[in-house]
Amino acid sequence: MSDAVRHYFYRGSSMLGTFKRGDYLTVVPLPLDRVRRGDIVAYRRPDQPISEETLVVHRVVRTVRGGLIVRGDSNPTRDVYMLLEEDLIGRVILAERRGKVRKIHGGLPGILRGAVLHNWHGLKRRVARPVWIAVRSAGRPPYRWLRDSGLVGHLWRPSFTRIELPTEHGPLFLYMYRERVVAYWLPVTGRYKCYRPFDLVLLKEFQQQADAGRQP
Repeated sequence: MSDAVRHYFYRGSSMLGTFKRGDYLTVVPLPLDRVRRGDIVAYRRPDQPISEETLVVHRVVRTVRGGLIVRGDSNPTRDVYMLLEEDLIGRVILAERRGKVRKIHGGLPGILRGAVLHNWHGLKRRVARPVWIAVRSAGRPPYRWLRDSGLVGHLWRPSFTRIELPTEHGPLFLYMYRERVVAYWLPVTGRYKCYRPFDLVLLKEFQQQADAGRQP
């Protein structure tokens, strides 16, 4: 284990409530036998090749002889692997967000925080997801009517950039909006796809062109 203090930008979603993407984390090296339950540790996944992409930050939920059991605060289950000494990078002690630095507590405070967040995210999954599915289902008929009517196209005229790419099936046209692909069209097969909410202004045009057998 290196003795150097390390810094990482948090990029995941498994520790939501504790970290956000872009948080600047300070990690200090720590031997495995000094890690406590409730600490947040940075480590390299033992089931993947060593690289920067496999870096993970999770909370310790259990210490066992020669290893650690960890879980993300917003994950429903523990990680399937046990961390060994060679996997451990260190313990997260500070997190900086928008110029404000806060201390990351482990031990008993960490245990309590992890338990609260874990239960809260579990409750959201059990309650919010069915509600969201019901709302989304109820909103589908009005959305389809609005999309098929073409009314939005009279009020909203976003500027698209069309890029032509050669493929073995003929030219593929990508529609870009602010550096984001929002639709594609493959004239030779008639395949097209528009992503919401851009299907409100593009899909009807694609359908008309497909029916006419022409390129949009």
